[in-house]
Amino acid sequence: QIINDMLLQLSYVERHERLTCGHDARCVLVSRDAQCKVLESILDLLLDKIPMAGFKMRPNTSFLRTVLSPSYEEPQTNGVDSLYLSHKDQSFSSSNSNSVSSFNSSQGSRKLPASKEVPRGEVIDHPVDGKCPAMSPQEVNFTRWLLSTLLHSVGFISEKKGPVWAVRDALRMQCGQLLLWLVSPLQSVRCRMLVVHALGNEPRTRDLLSSILRSSVQLEQMSMFVWELSHNPDNTLTGSELRTCLDLQEQLHGWGLSTPDNSSPDLCHQEVRFLLGEMEKHRTLWHKHTDAAMHRSVYKLEVLMKTVAECAMSITRTVVEAQNSERKVFMEHIKATYSENVHIRVKWQKIIQQLTHERAVWFFPESYPR
Repeated sequence: QIINDMLLQLSYVERHERLTCGHDARCVLVSRDAQCKVLESILDLLLDKIPMAGFKMRPNTSFLRTVLSPSYEEPQTNGVDSLYLSHKDQSFSSSNSNSVSSFNSSQGSRKLPASKEVPRGEVIDHPVDGKCPAMSPQEVNFTRWLLSTLLHSVGFISEKKGPVWAVRDALRMQCGQLLLWLVSPLQSVRCRMLVVHALGNEPRTRDLLSSILRSSVQLEQMSMFVWELSHNPDNTLTGSELRTCLDLQEQLHGWGLSTPDNSSPDLCHQEVRFLLGEMEKHRTLWHKHTDAAMHRSVYKLEVLMKTVAECAMSITRTVVEAQNSERKVFMEHIKATYSENVHIRVKWQKIIQQLTHERAVWFFPESYPR
């Protein structure tokens, strides 16, 4: 609950900064990077708590430092450590091994550890949310690494035991949503080709897609987004990249998935825009769904704060009134004391005057004032 509140409050800060400074402001990117650091720490902790048979991560390797290989990313991601696989146990399923190895082969030297898993689907919500052009390299790299981890987890669902099996439905749904989001036109060409290469090199892509893409709408989105990648003139693809996209399209067509008609590119582009609009609607609904939770997280202590403030003000007023009362009593005491002293002096002066004037009994001429 504490971690969830932290993420919700960071999201609230991000939204506030986005409204005041704009989508591409540095404060927005910093707040999103802060969310990534929290999510990376959660993922690191979950992978340590849920070990699986297979591989181990290199010691002292943190997800906070893990990004993609520079072979498939912008120059900002250079010079970062990569993960490697330690082949100690091959008892896991061959389909899972092929899926992970093919996905990681397209990321250069960065590879996925097969020994651990993340069972919580909520961690995807935060990196998926938001406008893609404003995403920092750290956020993009973590999102792709998260997809690798989720794809790795899908292979262990067949064991029908453990925490991964308990959250299999949420795992498949979140993995499918993240896969479609990474291959959508909202992402850069390099990011989309990363997923296309992974799916193209996977011998059991059909089983993988049928496991994580559970509806016909998602299958249509996958097909249309791959088509848009290869047919949009704004996407600068090399010959090998274009061939990979076309090969994946042929595979999707051979599996009986709905593929667009090349003779009507305008209709296909219109369909792509419609699908992107649907994705935007789902993201808007997610925003509305989390608004209430975000408001509760940010303002859940508001009542307590008001109560504490009212109690503090009440105590302050009581203390001030007590101090004023004590001050008044003290001043009255000082006034009475001085008044009494003055009154005594006046009385003594009258007595002295009565007894020492020139006709009095105690008159002494040498000391009497003249």
